[in-house]
Amino acid sequence: MKKRIVFCAIAIAFLFSQSPAALASSGQITVLLDGRQLAFDVPPQTVNGRTLVPMRTILTQLGADVDWDAATQTVTATKGGTVVRLRIGSSFPTVNGSVMRIDQPGIIVDGRTLVPLRFVSEALGVKVDWIELANTVSIDTTQSGGGASPFPGKIAFVTKDYGHYDEEFRSVGELVAKYGADKIVHMVRRINYDRDYEYMIEDLQKIAADPDIKAVIINKAVIGTNAAVDKLLEVRPDILVAYCSPSEDVSEVAERAHLSVSVDEWTRGERIVMQAKDMGAKVFIHYSFPRHMSVPTISMRRDDMKEACEREGVLFVELTAPDPTDDVGIPGAQQFVLEDVPRQVAKYGKDTAFFATECVMQLPLQIKVVDERAIYPEPCCPSPYHWFPSALGIDDRVDDEKTPYTDYPYFYLDIDYPFYVPNFGSLIPASEIIPETRKVIASKGASGRLATWPVSMSRMFTVVCAEYAIKWINGETYLDRGVVDYELFEKLCEAYVYENLGESPDIDISPLSIAGSVYNNYLVVSMDSIIF
Repeated sequence: MKKRIVFCAIAIAFLFSQSPAALASSGQITVLLDGRQLAFDVPPQTVNGRTLVPMRTILTQLGADVDWDAATQTVTATKGGTVVRLRIGSSFPTVNGSVMRIDQPGIIVDGRTLVPLRFVSEALGVKVDWIELANTVSIDTTQSGGGASPFPGKIAFVTKDYGHYDEEFRSVGELVAKYGADKIVHMVRRINYDRDYEYMIEDLQKIAADPDIKAVIINKAVIGTNAAVDKLLEVRPDILVAYCSPSEDVSEVAERAHLSVSVDEWTRGERIVMQAKDMGAKVFIHYSFPRHMSVPTISMRRDDMKEACEREGVLFVELTAPDPTDDVGIPGAQQFVLEDVPRQVAKYGKDTAFFATECVMQLPLQIKVVDERAIYPEPCCPSPYHWFPSALGIDDRVDDEKTPYTDYPYFYLDIDYPFYVPNFGSLIPASEIIPETRKVIASKGASGRLATWPVSMSRMFTVVCAEYAIKWINGETYLDRGVVDYELFEKLCEAYVYENLGESPDIDISPLSIAGSVYNNYLVVSMDSIIF
């Protein structure tokens, strides 16, 4: 506190000695670091209301190591455990791999690279104040600023591994980058469909044993989650439980989870068919297999699709594909799709829409739909990242560094095989990946034949549930089974969409209502599609 007072006194003394009114009228910007004026070879600039200063001077003065990549015009600043990357001209820098959005990108003036002062300073953990009277920026390294608000304890997340559920897995990386590995516990479940129930119980029991964990978020809440949560709550009735994309009976989910969120599968079947028809579909092909058809929401969506097709005069064709958990495995299921799509297009024509219920089938399906100029109205999990980049050869990562899985200390290492993952919090924002996807599809002659939602729902659900849980842990909102702060949840969703898309498209959020019953703690989300 004494240092803070001294710095403030120095800053005030400096401002009075320099005649604040004169400085303000001249337009000159002064930058003080702990009360000491910084000198720059290129004067600070004000662009769109943001102060930009020479990169190397400010970063070195803040104690960061600086690396400049002239080929990509990217600056990397490293200080302690914080790594900030900012590409000149881009509004999407990264902090520890998490994509951020800034109002004003870095620029080059007189051969010098200028970066947003407030962003880089706060990203490196210091406090920044703007003193308007004197056109002065005051940086205080004794005070933290700009980082995420702390919360007591930890939050645990249960997802499957990177290779199977990329977006759920990556979404936890966003939160680790934002809040730190000491606040986030990531439980990565092994892939063994025959033992899903057993693994979920084991995972949640490990979480229950850690008294510092205040909330658990499960994405996706597969069949067997309810029974596992029952055992969790026997030991830890105090812990907050959130489900993302639950697969079990709605009423039973609502009895256990404080908060559940899902894509609105109750209206989605009809919406997908109408989307396909608007794109010119005369035939609608539905790929699935018995294991998926035993899931109530998936079979209900299929029935809704069939009914909508009959009403709209679109031929509905239901085909059974190999289950990737059977002996054929993932390669066999994908090979079936690669071979069958051309057969169906030869039979029904190019105005045939294809939909598959299994994630691993989306890659071959997208490849062949583009090749055949058929129609792809939506992936099983709506998102601009759901296999599109892989199918089209687009690099959707901010960088391509690979880090050993075991180098992430916040994992419970439940996976018994080594594998590598990219810096999984570092996806290019949707505002950039969407036009690139549209461009590549156009180059292949398939414009207007593929569609999806503009934001990853899987990623959004993880992050929004986490932010809600933090508000609850900090006593800033309420949450109980049957009672959700709906206004807060809606604002968190809208903020996530804006951060990733750069605009605010319509997003519909409402409590689930079925047969006269309203489940206020089970929220469903829908968005309008974008056509590539």
